[in-house]
Amino acid sequence: GSVNGRACDPTSTSPAMSLQSVPGCIITRDGGLNYRAGMRKLLGEFKAFAFGGNLIDLAIGFILGLAFATVVESLAKNVIGDLIAALSGQPDLTHTVIHLRHGDIHIGTFLGDLLSFVIVAFVLLMLVKALQRIGMGNFKAQGQRECDHCKEFVAVDATRCKFCTSELEPVVTDAD
Repeated sequence: GSVNGRACDPTSTSPAMSLQSVPGCIITRDGGLNYRAGMRKLLGEFKAFAFGGNLIDLAIGFILGLAFATVVESLAKNVIGDLIAALSGQPDLTHTVIHLRHGDIHIGTFLGDLLSFVIVAFVLLMLVKALQRIGMGNFKAQGQRECDHCKEFVAVDATRCKFCTSELEPVVTDAD
């Protein structure tokens, strides 16, 4: 038989046709193929991945981030942008255009987008600092470093190597 257009031949010695690389192919003890068990295993792995805690947390964070960005962009465009436009004498910042010989540069649109970015970045920075101050959030250092003793990689903020149990000097960061 075949799965995904590739042959499921239990006697094949070709690495390209290895049954381990074809989803849904499981060889039974008597050398036969069990497609149903293979598909059940594949669906179980997909279910564990799709409904695992990390993926759900990521999806919720992404949705909240989109909603937050919409609110901050509205603040930048409808409040701060309009205030700047009123002070500059223009009804809308997006109408600010530089005219050249063969075209126009819509500098107002760019400035509005730049303003939105700066406001989002600033608000996020203030939010992270406030959460750190009250002890909420998981803002640990990201990345790895090499243990000075056994040369294995450990978390950058580790104080003891998980492989050789040697004490490690703390890494000083700008936030400290």
